[in-house]
Amino acid sequence: MGSAQEVSPDESSSTANFAVIFQFPSEAIIEADEGKGLLDWEVFSVDDIVDGEPREEAAALDERLFEFEVQEAKTEDFSDASVRYTGKDSATYISGLSEGDYYFRVLATSEKNQSKSYSDPVQFKVEFVSMSLVWKLVGLGIAVF
Repeated sequence: MGSAQEVSPDESSSTANFAVIFQFPSEAIIEADEGKGLLDWEVFSVDDIVDGEPREEAAALDERLFEFEVQEAKTEDFSDASVRYTGKDSATYISGLSEGDYYFRVLATSEKNQSKSYSDPVQFKVEFVSMSLVWKLVGLGIAVF
């Protein structure tokens, strides 16, 4: 993955005729109890978006026409954002997260006219299983066995 790059907090997207929509996760908050998860997104024309979701008959735009940047932050406003991934793929696997809350969003840049659009953010809540619970379950398993 390499080292994280700083993202200017005042970086704003220009008016774009496309929108980035997460396919997975489909919820805004994810319980990532193992510190990992998949981010998968598609790009749609803004004309195909209704109430923040693509219409059922909408076809995603060709991902090869965009450059993607996945940004990670510990704050909702992304003031401390760093770049987790940059490239042409429309999915990435996140791993190695320690306990805490993490926010992710995707910045898509059109290669045609350099217009940009951010996805809505998703939140990963990472909380590992407590060791006391693990030992209780192990003890219960031994007792049952």
